[in-house]
Amino acid sequence: MALDHAGTEALYDRLADAIDRARTLGEPAEMEAMLLAKLAFVALRELDDPERAAELVDLALKDLDRRDP
Repeated sequence: MALDHAGTEALYDRLADAIDRARTLGEPAEMEAMLLAKLAFVALRELDDPERAAELVDLALKDLDRRDP
């Protein structure tokens, strides 16, 4: 189900609030990374398609290391 603009903004705000809250629970960068990793994991699990999940992980990693040509 695609989100409309208002739904997208509401979801963005909720994610931003969750990141802010996570940062208060320990070392900020570590807790932010932990929250985002957990979110990615549960979202990928919802796909119920291990091959597609692996493709999305690879896609997210692509171009992350700017030293790669």
